[in-house]
Amino acid sequence: MKWRDWLLPLFILGMVSLFLWKALFHDAQAVPSSLIGHRIPSIHSDDLFKDQTSEMDSHIGAPFILHVFASWCGYCEAEHRFWMHFKKTHPIHLLALNYFDKRDEAKAWLKRLGNPYDAVFYDPFGLSGFSLGVYGTPETFLIDQNGIVKQVWIGPVDEAIWQREFQKIYETLH
Repeated sequence: MKWRDWLLPLFILGMVSLFLWKALFHDAQAVPSSLIGHRIPSIHSDDLFKDQTSEMDSHIGAPFILHVFASWCGYCEAEHRFWMHFKKTHPIHLLALNYFDKRDEAKAWLKRLGNPYDAVFYDPFGLSGFSLGVYGTPETFLIDQNGIVKQVWIGPVDEAIWQREFQKIYETLH
């Protein structure tokens, strides 16, 4: 066998190795959102607790946080204490999008753990989440008073992540 016969397989092996090596050191939560710097899409969704449709646009005019969660999401339950404390200590509207969930289970989950949200949009089929480019739960969006997305975080938020990823941006909104 000639050395040229080994060149193509060696090249392919090298490329695959490079991609795998990059994947090892890639932060899955650092997926950039195409919404940052753009207006949040208009969301018209059922309210989780009321038999009516709610519009996210009605909250534009003041900064707000949109938190995507589900009752079946273990990470959502783990981070829920943070949002309960956050709501008591930060004067910002905290909205939620209940994503791919069952209404009764989501309501029972919030009743059991507490409800820090000013409004909860119900998205049982993921259509609103699709408009937002949601990757999964939990996911958090920081939106300014003009409806412009300033920051997106994929995964649970705790105090350290809030300080590192959101705090400086949040302070500019007040």
